[in-house]
Amino acid sequence: MKRLAEDLRYGFRMLLKSPGFTLVAILTLALAMGATTTIFSAVNAVLLRNLPYPDPGRLVLLWGEERQRGIQRSQVSFPDVEEWLQENQVFEDVAAYTGSWMPVLSTPSGVEQLGGARVSDRFFRVMKTQALLGRTFLPGEQLEHSGDVAVLSYALWERSFGKDPNVVGGKITLDSKPYTVIGVLPASFRPLPVRLVHRTSEIYRPLSRDFGDETRSGRHLRAIARLKPGVSLAQAQEEMNTIARRLELAYPEENQGHGVRVVSMREDLVENIRPALLILQACVLMTLLIACANVANLLLAQSAVRRKEMAIRQALGANRNQLLRQKLTESLVLSALGGAAGLMVAFWCVPVVESLGSRTIPELAQVDIDWRVAAFCAVLSLITGVVFGLVPAFELAGVHPAVALGEGVRGSSAAGGSRQGRRILVIAETAVAVMLLVCAGLLVNSFVRLRHVDPGFDPRNTLAVELALPSSRYPDGSARGHFVASLLEDIRRMPGVAAASVVSVLPESSSSNRVYLDIEGRVLPPYARPAPDQYEITPDYFRTMSIPLLAGRAFREDDDADHPPVALINLTAARKLWPGEDPIGRRVRTGGPTAPWRTIVGVAGDVYQYGLDSPKTMQIYVPYRQNRVASVMLLVRGFQDPRPLTPAIRATVVALDRELPVAAVSTMDEILSDSFSGRRFSMILLAALGASAMMLASIGIYGVTAYSVAQRTAEFGVRMALGAQERSVILLVMEQNLAWIAAGTVIGLLLASTFTRLMSSLLFGVSPYDPATFAAASVTLAMVALSASYVPARRATQVDPMAALRSQ
Repeated sequence: MKRLAEDLRYGFRMLLKSPGFTLVAILTLALAMGATTTIFSAVNAVLLRNLPYPDPGRLVLLWGEERQRGIQRSQVSFPDVEEWLQENQVFEDVAAYTGSWMPVLSTPSGVEQLGGARVSDRFFRVMKTQALLGRTFLPGEQLEHSGDVAVLSYALWERSFGKDPNVVGGKITLDSKPYTVIGVLPASFRPLPVRLVHRTSEIYRPLSRDFGDETRSGRHLRAIARLKPGVSLAQAQEEMNTIARRLELAYPEENQGHGVRVVSMREDLVENIRPALLILQACVLMTLLIACANVANLLLAQSAVRRKEMAIRQALGANRNQLLRQKLTESLVLSALGGAAGLMVAFWCVPVVESLGSRTIPELAQVDIDWRVAAFCAVLSLITGVVFGLVPAFELAGVHPAVALGEGVRGSSAAGGSRQGRRILVIAETAVAVMLLVCAGLLVNSFVRLRHVDPGFDPRNTLAVELALPSSRYPDGSARGHFVASLLEDIRRMPGVAAASVVSVLPESSSSNRVYLDIEGRVLPPYARPAPDQYEITPDYFRTMSIPLLAGRAFREDDDADHPPVALINLTAARKLWPGEDPIGRRVRTGGPTAPWRTIVGVAGDVYQYGLDSPKTMQIYVPYRQNRVASVMLLVRGFQDPRPLTPAIRATVVALDRELPVAAVSTMDEILSDSFSGRRFSMILLAALGASAMMLASIGIYGVTAYSVAQRTAEFGVRMALGAQERSVILLVMEQNLAWIAAGTVIGLLLASTFTRLMSSLLFGVSPYDPATFAAASVTLAMVALSASYVPARRATQVDPMAALRSQ
């Protein structure tokens, strides 16, 4: 310990003797280690941190599978969930839920739209949560017409009821109906992630048997379960496969082709996020390698100054191991200072990452610098210090005293070993920089291509307003239809409004309303029936969204309940269902054998429903007047920016129904932009890493070239004295760098061709081996690197020959 303390004190003194070198090295390490720690903090929050539930490793999701359609993540029916609960031997509990409830809470201070969930009575058992006050649901409260009861989240209890304990047992008003509050959840309980429920749930009610369709074909629920101790996912999947096969045999009409997929809750949440984060983590570690190469180059340059010092210490009795330990200690001190500064950089960068990605990856809202991140930074500092300190340490420790003390009479250049080390480092950082530039270029190329995809509608100057009409005040289609008609009439009269309409599901929302389609004249088994997405719209919808009508007619005001049912389909549905035929006049029906037949009266253009990078789906449109749903999106197109219309729209809604809040208002531009925000997040970070890598590589090449020029001052003086031209001296300096850069570029391209294959899932419309991107990355880095070489090469031509010769 005493020797270590002495080495540390000596290391600090040596760093303080070269403040410029120390500052540059610490800043280089701080930027690279700060970026690495920042990305790791995101990896930690999303991939490593446990879910905020008791024993989260045993929580699983039970998704439906539709084998014939290749769907592995579909919703399930209430009867199936009950069968799974009764027959399985692998789960402690199984519960069903749906996050589609959006109640309006009325209090003396006003009304508030809440995110709510309907859950079965075993839901809180699965989540291992007991009420802080009162209780959760009982089995009897899941029976039909069992009464209206609710459980509040802690946040809602605190915000709207001031933590009043007397709220339990009392009445609250939801959707103009009285509900009895039977419990309040503890503050430690976290609602299900938004990816599983679409919105954060603040209030819960029982999933009653009278909710929706009780038949097995009415698949509108999701299921969650808790594994018994010691049961693996594979065992659970095997048992659920057996149960699913039995249900197929028992109910062939409804369950043929339907299976069950058992997925770890954590894996389900991160399966789409993990590739991007791991690729970013790998890329940022490569940037750190470039920073290490730069610091190693700085240390090699410093080694030339300290060769005699080390030789004298050896002559005085220090052995090779002592010198090696001392040099590594100095490197570790430098890396520790860089790591501490990097941690400070990470504290500054984490909010930036959170703001960039939290809308797409909600878990990023929980990013922070915890003990795991701090430990990662500490270990990274230790490894980094060893990595960039080894080459200079061996270089100095291997100097023979007689050789070092005999140098200098003729101003010899750096030793061959030092030159070899610098060559390897330049080639390595060039290769890594090329690889990162290729990866960044592919993502930028993908993003540009995605932005140029036609979504099928014009998002400009259009507002989207979410409305939920409660069944207590709008119990039937007539009441809903009257409200919607009055609202649209009032809004269309507003100055600045070009068009207004209503749709049940918004494009680019990732929400679905899949229905099973019967086609007149065709007999298909249930599992083979087409499954388009269905949308309820008012007649002006296509004009409001600028969706082209390709054939037939649009809906009219008289397409109501008193007239024959009609429908429109999109181009994809027309081509798949009636290839080479005219679909106008054909009849289809949704909702089973008792539903009415609808005549197809038009064909509309395709709209990307699930993102611009997703395949086009079959879509069917029905008039809102013939199928008046409770939850709708109001669309308002203005002649110019429609956001100033928001207060007037809110006032119009309140004038028609003062208890109906306007839950969310967004422009369609914002909604479309959000649909590829995940790709934007990855692109921005990787582009920043690519630019940083290029900058660090150019700095490293500049430093190596400048040092080489300084070491060869006498040689250049002699050459200039003998009549060498400036051009020949510049080429002499640069030809060595050109060979190193070329070698690094070739290696980088080979590495990139392997690495980009791993990131193919992040690309859109571009091959992982896109030759234009590879060429652009190579040329860009070569130009920057050669520019970095030119400046010190040019300086070599400014050497005064007489001064250089006198120094010899």
